[in-house]
Amino acid sequence: MGGPLETEVVENLNTPWLISLGRCARRREAMIRECSKAGFPYHLVEAVDGEKEGDTDYLEKDLEAFAGLYRGRRARPGEIACYASHLMALERISGRDFPYGIVMEDDVKILSDFEEAEETIARQVAEAPGFSVIYPGGPLLPKAHVIAKTGGTESLNRLSTALIGTQCYIISRRFSDFILENWGKFYRPIDEVYRFLSRDGRFEFYHARKEDWWVSPDFNVASEINKPKQP
Repeated sequence: MGGPLETEVVENLNTPWLISLGRCARRREAMIRECSKAGFPYHLVEAVDGEKEGDTDYLEKDLEAFAGLYRGRRARPGEIACYASHLMALERISGRDFPYGIVMEDDVKILSDFEEAEETIARQVAEAPGFSVIYPGGPLLPKAHVIAKTGGTESLNRLSTALIGTQCYIISRRFSDFILENWGKFYRPIDEVYRFLSRDGRFEFYHARKEDWWVSPDFNVASEINKPKQP
């Protein structure tokens, strides 16, 4: 199932997998307008709904391990659903004969048109052929703590710690395969999984230099996801 632009460029392998929750209609509509304005195609991934009973029952979980990692805190339904939704996007990426894919949530701002973004992505992937994850947009990160002293490229900073959310990222298919094979059980939020793995020397995490950002988190999006239910 895809957005209204998808059928025009369905063969385009840079088309992002857009994770969006059906009941958040205004948020989805705003993101579709954002994509349309920038000429961005997308494949729609219907997000798992943490508020819908039984929606995450299929996902294997270790809630005791989660509580142990987070000082006794219980995992929120939204964290579990977000994890499941990203795994769905990765399954689609791993199922295609292409070396990487783009995952995008519906709370971002697109900063350039699709043609320009494609050129930037092609250049970055060529500069870092061994990459696991490339974050193509904001926010700015503290150099002293998270930007590695070596291993960067002309347009990418190598990260020692991925202190970035999962609103948008480019992921190699081999790393997507690794996540699906080894992290199919939930016991950390998805952004914490990437943060944890970014400290592992086997994986290469990069952050685009600001002049090459084509996307950025939209912190002004009015989220309906965590609104309390009306009595």
